[in-house]
This record gives sequence, C-alpha cells and structure tokens, in this order.
Amino acid sequence: MLEGYEANFKEEDFEFINGTDTRANSISQFTLFKNDEKSYLIMTSPGTQGIQKLKVLAVEELPTEIRDYFLELSP
Repeated sequence: MLEGYEANFKEEDFEFINGTDTRANSISQFTLFKNDEKSYLIMTSPGTQGIQKLKVLAVEELPTEIRDYFLELSP
C-alpha cells in the first residue's frame, strides 16, 4: 500500500476480496490517452493465462467535462 493511501482500502475490503466465496467477474486496467484536443479511455486486460498479451477491450472518446476533470488531476 502506498503511503498516504491507506484510507482508500479498508480491512473489510481486503477480507471481501480475499474471501473464498468471491471471484472477480473481470480484471481490467484503464489508461487515459491525451491527443491534442481529445482524450480517450482505453480499457485493457492485464494479461491472464489464456491471454499472453495485453488485450484492448474498449476505446472510448471522453466527453469534454470528463476530459477537463482528468486534466486538472495531471501533475
């Protein structure tokens, strides 16, 4: 856990994820891609046993309001 982010992940969350009755429906990674005046959200699979390479699952252009929100977060 990165220092300063402990409050984002509670022990109850860990117990739920780690439980024997819980299985993930999917595992996805998200990347924001900024290009000139447009931004895109790219959803990928991180690569699992059946998928040896990164697999692009979806690409969506972000609406202006969401693009602006993420631009404000950029360092």
